[in-house]
Amino acid sequence: YGQMFFELQHNPVYLVRAAQSCKVSKDRENFTNTVLLTIFGDQYDSNDEQMLLVMLRELLKAEFDGAKEVGTFMRTNSCLTQMLSTYVRRPGSINAIKDMLLPVLDGIIERKDSLEVNPHKVYMELINSFEQTTGEKSPLERNVAPEVAADNADVKAAIGERLGIISGYVDDILAALEANFDNILYGIRYLTKQFKAMAKQHWPDMTPAQVVSIMGGFFFLRFINPIVVTPDGHNVTSKKFGKVPRRNLTLIAKVLQNLSNGVAFGAKEAFFTPLNSFLENNAARLEAFFTKLSDVEDVEEAMEMDQFLLINTVELTTARTLKITYNEIMQVHTLLKDNFKEIILKENTADPIAKIIFMLQTPKKEVPRSENTTFSLTLDPLSLAERNSTTGQVRQKGPRLSVWDREVNARGRAVSRASHNEIAKLGLMGRASSVSDANQELEKQTKLKLSMIFAKLDLVGSEVLKSMDGNLPREEVTLEIVLKYGKSLVQNRLVGGKEGQEDRHLLEQINEVIEDVVTLRTEVYCDLDEGDEEDQSLDPDRIILREVHDAYVLMNKAQIKVKRNVTRLKGALETIKKQHSELTDQIDTWKAYLDNVKLMAMGGKGKSNGDAKEKEKLKKQESNKGGWFGKKKEKKVDRVNFTYNELMKKSVIVKSEIPSSAQSSVTFSFRVSPEVPGMFVVIASVRGFEAHRATLLLEDLLGEQERGKENYEMDNVTLSVNMLIHLLNTNFGGRTEST
Repeated sequence: YGQMFFELQHNPVYLVRAAQSCKVSKDRENFTNTVLLTIFGDQYDSNDEQMLLVMLRELLKAEFDGAKEVGTFMRTNSCLTQMLSTYVRRPGSINAIKDMLLPVLDGIIERKDSLEVNPHKVYMELINSFEQTTGEKSPLERNVAPEVAADNADVKAAIGERLGIISGYVDDILAALEANFDNILYGIRYLTKQFKAMAKQHWPDMTPAQVVSIMGGFFFLRFINPIVVTPDGHNVTSKKFGKVPRRNLTLIAKVLQNLSNGVAFGAKEAFFTPLNSFLENNAARLEAFFTKLSDVEDVEEAMEMDQFLLINTVELTTARTLKITYNEIMQVHTLLKDNFKEIILKENTADPIAKIIFMLQTPKKEVPRSENTTFSLTLDPLSLAERNSTTGQVRQKGPRLSVWDREVNARGRAVSRASHNEIAKLGLMGRASSVSDANQELEKQTKLKLSMIFAKLDLVGSEVLKSMDGNLPREEVTLEIVLKYGKSLVQNRLVGGKEGQEDRHLLEQINEVIEDVVTLRTEVYCDLDEGDEEDQSLDPDRIILREVHDAYVLMNKAQIKVKRNVTRLKGALETIKKQHSELTDQIDTWKAYLDNVKLMAMGGKGKSNGDAKEKEKLKKQESNKGGWFGKKKEKKVDRVNFTYNELMKKSVIVKSEIPSSAQSSVTFSFRVSPEVPGMFVVIASVRGFEAHRATLLLEDLLGEQERGKENYEMDNVTLSVNMLIHLLNTNFGGRTEST
């Protein structure tokens, strides 16, 4: 199985065909999670990430090939759509965007007033607000047509103001993305680039706005907007917030999505049409943003850079491993076996993957979750396993490779000097060596020594080598000039009194390199044909200097990349620690609540006090929030009593089945529940004796209000939702909008 997953990792075409073979929703979900979270699960491993991007690119290409027109592109639920959604939700992707969007999103969350722009809902808000604030019935008629609500002057004024606020927040989000686009992970930027390139290739007549809509369908629809709508669900914010801020976020996301789709608001959401001018004015801005966002190197170039980094930092002969569950192994094996002809085409039957599937025979059944063991598979190619079984040899750890070594890894991909592209640009690919075979080792050692001199003296950043970056013709810089310059730096330090063993050793190395270069020059010129002596491209000094310089520049680029990854890993670690702490606190709270419920169910009084730690925590929360409604109280009130007639005068009771002869003897007691936040116990008594007890959840009241329900039904009485909320606000210290 290690051999099977090795082949799948290094030949994404099989995973692409397997993804296209998943027809059942459950199979698509399992396969998506296995590929993105297991096979290529290490988001911070460049090799995994780049091979995953290659697979997603090929799957996207197949999706474009199957789309007949723009309107049908990615309109069905497929493996690709699930993979893209899962890809952008991984922690690394979220953490990269978190810092740039958090200030804007927190500002929206902390805003307590509604940004609703649906005229009918705004109209009802005016009624509810009036009744909750004054405790009197609103003069506005409740049941009116949407057109009547939209014509109300106060509704128009509120909507106009709110649309301005919404467009301001959209502008803030765009500005945050524009200012920090280079912090967005490479993978998301690369996929955005692929959407752009493939759209233009597949539909050459597409307008720029249509191309932007294709990119927006990925970047905004699947990445940005889900974060905007549910920042708490994506661990972008730890703040808890209610329905009003969440609705505000949804409205802002709607405008963002229409902007990215290039679609104006129409009759379906006519209340948004005043923002169509805003969408039109920002269309060019969004196109410019996508142009910058998609300006990244191809994945093959990134792989070459990482390959260069790899041969200087990793023991290539050490096998990679993959942690995977038993059921995941069997699910992938079953998928490959059942769809063998579609995945392993006739021309691929000689490939190792076909032989491996044949060797594995029939996959076993999946096991229950409790038995689903995790295995650590050693990823090796079939060829290596066969060779080891024949020779009896076992993979051993090898020495760290030098940048100047030529090695071939198990997949047969050459790991060659520096970067293939960079060296090819210099006309050096294909050059076997500037010296005879007998002096290849001397050339290699000379380059290694020169590399160490570059690093210790930071010669790349010095004036003498600035011309190597293109400021001056390279022919003006020779190895002799560089070595003499480095030698003078060391000698000046020694003369200046900064004498040290390291500097003396460095001076010896410079002298050795000078001697080695003389030897190499002699050998090369002895082997040159007549007339080639004047060809500067064959000068070993220039060739060695150029190769070492370009390799050193690549190493510096690699160092920057490593530092960036370290920063991201540290950020991910801090996020994980924070989430762990929050989840631990939640577990403690729910355990205490569960214990309380169990005791009450068994007839006990419940642990109203709780342990000291929980009690102190609840006190702190109560102090910070100021009671159930978020407003600090000067005096804590746990219970209030009202007569039946008092509730009638306050318009809290709107309908009653209590006989009129008994109404004057009835009293109602409202008490805050000590066990459940937002719960009230309502006790109806007749002449001092309890006649009925009921519980009232604030969440239910707010839900009824949101659904436009005027009344709340209880046994024997019907209560006005707004008047009841006003009563609770007045007596228990706050307003419901804060909850």
